[in-house]
Amino acid sequence: MAFGTGRINTLTISSLPNNADIRAGDLLVTSGLGGRFPAGYPVGEVREVRIDPGRPFSQIEVQPLGALDRVQEVLLIEQGESE
Repeated sequence: MAFGTGRINTLTISSLPNNADIRAGDLLVTSGLGGRFPAGYPVGEVREVRIDPGRPFSQIEVQPLGALDRVQEVLLIEQGESE
């Protein structure tokens, strides 16, 4: 999960293990798990990955793709099942 930081240009992820395959420049997309958002929806670009060997999880900064300072409402549309 990505969390807000109080800054409109930064999200954080703090629940990925240090051995996760994630690097600066990677595109962060929704997983689709839980059914709340469709899988593959672009969220942001990984800006920085900080690994502290004394901690089990990396600290990851993400640049949101949306202009959060100009958004008042968001609508996500999920494709229905084909019959």
